[in-house]
Amino acid sequence: MMDETRFWNIIDTSRQQASEQKRRQGQDFIDIHEKTLADALRQLPAEEIAAFDERFHHYSGRAYHWDLWAAAYWLHGGCSDDGFTDFRACLISLGKNCISKS
Repeated sequence: MMDETRFWNIIDTSRQQASEQKRRQGQDFIDIHEKTLADALRQLPAEEIAAFDERFHHYSGRAYHWDLWAAAYWLHGGCSDDGFTDFRACLISLGKNCISKS
């Protein structure tokens, strides 16, 4: 599994890069962040990408609890299994401070 500090550094750096890009009207920030994160991961060797994925799933699993699902349900007026998976991924993309509170 990737070192926690390295994992969050990749998330934070890609998020910062995304925030520095100009968005088209109606373009979601998350779409830009997905691209900058994918670009950052492409620069890594396959072993590090796999280690990043393992760390990501570790945090996704930590965020898998009913009170958080209830919050996602309330915020979105419903929340399917897939929707909760996406919700947790978005939560992780917000950085360490968000996931450590879940």
